[in-house]
Amino acid sequence: LNEEQAHAFRIIARHSLLNRPEQLRMLLTGPGGIGKSRVIDTLRDFFILRGQSRRLHLCAYTGGASR
Repeated sequence: LNEEQAHAFRIIARHSLLNRPEQLRMLLTGPGGIGKSRVIDTLRDFFILRGQSRRLHLCAYTGGASR
């Protein structure tokens, strides 16, 4: 992950590791090819490795991520 991608990952991972009860909502935006799917794939792997895949909910309505 590049610096911006890693920053987004750390925000979400830290929230999960601290077991905060409040819901975290984050929107990743930008043109195609900047690595949004890479961040999502890394987060999915993180939650799967921690046995918490049910805590991560994703949605997309356009582009490759929506398929």
